[in-house]
Amino acid sequence: MKKEIIEKINALSAQELTKEITAEVKQLIADFTQQQELELKAQLEVFLSDPENDKNDFVPAVDPLEDEFRAAVEFYNQRRRHFAELRAAAERENLKTKEDVIAGISHITANEENISKAFAEFNAYLEKWKQTGRVPGDKHQEITSAYHAAVDNFYYHIRIYKDLKELDLKKNLELKKELLTKLEATAQKESVKEMEEAVRALQAEWYELGPVPKDQFDELRAQFTAVCDTIYAKIKTHFAQQKEIQQENLRKKQSILDKTVNIIQTKRESHKDWQKSTEKLIKLQEEWKTVGFGPKKENEEIWQEFRKQCDFFFAEKKKYYDSLGKEFEINRIRKEDLCDKVEAIQGNTNWKETADKIVKFQQQWKNIGSAGQKHEQKLWLRFRAACNAFFDLKKTHFASQDEKLAENLIKKEELLQRMEATVFGDSKEQNLELIKAFTKEWSALGHVPRKDMDRINSLYNKVLDNIFEKLQLDKEELEHSKFITRIQGLLGQEDYAFLLSKERKFLDDKIKELEHQVIQYENNLGFFANSKGADKMLKDVMINLNKAKSNIKRIEEQKKIMSKMMREKEKATAAQTE
Repeated sequence: MKKEIIEKINALSAQELTKEITAEVKQLIADFTQQQELELKAQLEVFLSDPENDKNDFVPAVDPLEDEFRAAVEFYNQRRRHFAELRAAAERENLKTKEDVIAGISHITANEENISKAFAEFNAYLEKWKQTGRVPGDKHQEITSAYHAAVDNFYYHIRIYKDLKELDLKKNLELKKELLTKLEATAQKESVKEMEEAVRALQAEWYELGPVPKDQFDELRAQFTAVCDTIYAKIKTHFAQQKEIQQENLRKKQSILDKTVNIIQTKRESHKDWQKSTEKLIKLQEEWKTVGFGPKKENEEIWQEFRKQCDFFFAEKKKYYDSLGKEFEINRIRKEDLCDKVEAIQGNTNWKETADKIVKFQQQWKNIGSAGQKHEQKLWLRFRAACNAFFDLKKTHFASQDEKLAENLIKKEELLQRMEATVFGDSKEQNLELIKAFTKEWSALGHVPRKDMDRINSLYNKVLDNIFEKLQLDKEELEHSKFITRIQGLLGQEDYAFLLSKERKFLDDKIKELEHQVIQYENNLGFFANSKGADKMLKDVMINLNKAKSNIKRIEEQKKIMSKMMREKEKATAAQTE
């Protein structure tokens, strides 16, 4: 269901944003958050079903759809801000245009003596007003009133010939009849949304037109009003039906709530009773998710009550299991088993494998509840002693390695000095062979103290970068040579297989990241391609898209090169063994 919500947010965001779409997206975001809360509650139930678990130690699982959800919301917010900015700018420009129209009408009313010229200019201003779109909402009433006042002032104060007046009245009559025909067609639309938008636009256009002959005014207005009433009656019926659906959803949720209360009030005396009640309650929670929304206020109130009842049930369930002493015996047996396992391997010198096992046992210990006051402390001292025995032995072993690591550090610093002092010739092939020799020597020197590892490796990479720059390789060749050099360095290590697996995972993760970017850019192309004035943004998206695809191709080639070098290494190793 959460995946469907994300897809619907993306689909709605790709459309031209309206108030209805904005409200729907807002509700979808709330739905997603509600789903996460229910999932988190279910996870917490499972966690707290262990009576020794503390609520404060609970760490929720990572939601695999979280990043995709955030990306969808961010895309919607970008679209909303973009449309808002375009609309606001257009409305401000329209306001300035309409103010100019009003000023122009007022000017010809007061100053133009040539009636024909005045009327021509007046009609031009009327047409300009009609062609101008909406203005900021807080200015609509003010500018409309000023416009009607200016038009009325023109009609009643300019010296217009009677025949011109009559011609204008007839023209307005024809235009209003055309509007009436359009309005009657609007009443037949299937979509209530389209019907509501159309009737508002036609009403606005109707009232923008001037007067008609008096003998036809009442009849025409009555026809127009009757059709409008019919349309609004259909709209009202639609929303009444929607309200009834919401009321039905509210009744369904009330029924689920009543069943929940009945479960909570049922007497439970055994683990089996609690298990049955839990299964019933979880089914009701799942059923709740399938019911649509009710009226906004009541929907929130009943949701809060349902969540309150569920919380109370699981709190009481926790109290019950906290009182069970048999859990102590089970935990004692499990902890004794862990003590036996650690004691059996505490002298093993396979340091990494043994350390990983003991850390795993320690984590298992944390997840096991208390063994009771009689056994807990004794078992803990035994377990900790076995763990400490291994780690003390490991510490003693690696302390003897410090001197060797320090010697390797000195040798690597001397190698860096020789690399910096090397004078390269004109032969690119000889220079690269010399660099390979340095890389092989570096790898053969082994590890250095951990505290110096980042510093010495950073210096090594810096010296290599300087050498590549001195050789004046082009950018692509430079990156390729640096990559080959790095892989050769990894192949020279004892644990090269592990290091190369990490390198491969890094490259795979980078490809996934770039593929995600490609999908996002391609989605954005569809949006910007249909947006006016978005040429620059479209160009930027195309550049980024091509760059991401090129990087994916480059990394795939690097993976192939790395696999080939790995096979050659393994083949050479096998030949030496034979």
